[in-house]
Amino acid sequence: MKFVRPSTALALAACLASLLTPARAAIDPTTYVMASDGRFGSMDLANGRFSQIGGVLYGPTGLGNLADGTLVTMTGSGDLWRMNTSIGASDMIGSSGISFAAFGSLSSGALYGIDFFNNDLYSINSRTAAATDLGWTGLPSLGWDNRATLALTGNGSSLFYFYQGDNQGYNTSSRSSLYRLNTATGQAAFVGDTGFSGITGAGFVNGTLYAYSGGFGAASPNHFFTVNLDTGLATPIGAPYAPGIAFIGSATVPVPEPGAPALVASGLLGLLLTQNLRKQAHRSTFAPAVVPTHPGRL
Repeated sequence: MKFVRPSTALALAACLASLLTPARAAIDPTTYVMASDGRFGSMDLANGRFSQIGGVLYGPTGLGNLADGTLVTMTGSGDLWRMNTSIGASDMIGSSGISFAAFGSLSSGALYGIDFFNNDLYSINSRTAAATDLGWTGLPSLGWDNRATLALTGNGSSLFYFYQGDNQGYNTSSRSSLYRLNTATGQAAFVGDTGFSGITGAGFVNGTLYAYSGGFGAASPNHFFTVNLDTGLATPIGAPYAPGIAFIGSATVPVPEPGAPALVASGLLGLLLTQNLRKQAHRSTFAPAVVPTHPGRL
């Protein structure tokens, strides 16, 4: 029978425990958010608490991400800005020359915007901010007198558009609806009625679509929701967030957690260190060191 020394057995047990221990998942996700008044910060989706980061950027229309995860925003005047998660807006990438009403991205980094006047969908070059008109969404044009509420965001495969307009913005009898946009033609396909009015911002966090409404008085209470991608129905979560803030976009905050590879590595490191200490103790007690006749056998 082959015996295993106690120190080695303990190290092997620690390594096995690390293999069997699952990575701890974040229970309450936090997301970066951009407010319509230009404030950039983070929001705890467990309680709606907003923490401002950095200064204020005038006229943002949404929040998206580049392929490398860098956050970006587009102003209503058509300027694309790179965001620094420590200080807020850091530098302007370029100007599109288009007046945008909503801005967002797919998780792949593809950038899109809805223009202010025609309700057309544009693709936006992430290096230069140059905008290409993909086509009309099929929804009523916006225009200066239409107080519509809009939000644009995407996941890995689809671009979603929250729209409340037709000259009924801020009217409680009109509610925000969810549409899926064709990124080749711009055409909007109706998903469903959210059941709420005044949705001004949205974003995916850990695969879940969150939306934000409010900032416009009693007609649009300050709430945030999860949204069903099949029906469009919005479900309020938590308490209403801080009054007077209309969030117009959000993006996932990566929360580093120790995954299985890191735990396995720590277990193996413990095994190696234990074996090394055992060898050193053996050599200090028995000199010279004895070479076993059958290597690998204890």
